[in-house]
Amino acid sequence: MSRPIVWSLAGSDCGGGAGLQADLLTIQDLGGHGCTLVTAITAQNSVAVTAVAPVSLPLLEAQRAALADDLWPAAIKVGLLASDEQLIWLSDWLAELAPGQRPPVIFDPVQVASTGQVMGRLAHCDAMNRLLPLLSLITPNLPELAALTGLPVATPEQIERAATVLQSRGAAAVLVKGGQWGGAEVSGLPANGGAIPMAGGTQAR
Repeated sequence: MSRPIVWSLAGSDCGGGAGLQADLLTIQDLGGHGCTLVTAITAQNSVAVTAVAPVSLPLLEAQRAALADDLWPAAIKVGLLASDEQLIWLSDWLAELAPGQRPPVIFDPVQVASTGQVMGRLAHCDAMNRLLPLLSLITPNLPELAALTGLPVATPEQIERAATVLQSRGAAAVLVKGGQWGGAEVSGLPANGGAIPMAGGTQAR
């Protein structure tokens, strides 16, 4: 296959505006071939999430094994992990791969839908600490950053501190999305001699 293969691990959004459906459109627009590992089936539309049903670990592993046999990824994008068990499963599999075999992994730790409904819960600290060093990039929004670190994120200084804490736990890079923040303009937040950018344009809102 001439196009790079990208795996998306995420929930299925029957409304088509998020999750696997949105990932596939983005991957296609960027010239890739999207493959999906369904972590959860959701019932949602543009205004509400009415149900979330996690996929069983045996079925999730069967999806992974089928793709690994024939469609190895150039990159992996992870969205909703619907249970601690799914997070541990992903950490275990990534840890088994040799560093040269492991593709870049981008984790968007989806916990709250844009409509405000809780989609999943962040896993216990030990499980997340196992996953963080295996990621190339983690992209929390502000509620997710607060949940991951247990720290307030009401000011740029607090956001910088929380992102730095996430880096200290092993994350190679942190991209904080500011869509839930009504504060001042933020273009970048320095940490550990680098920069932790705030995504979402010049106005973080």
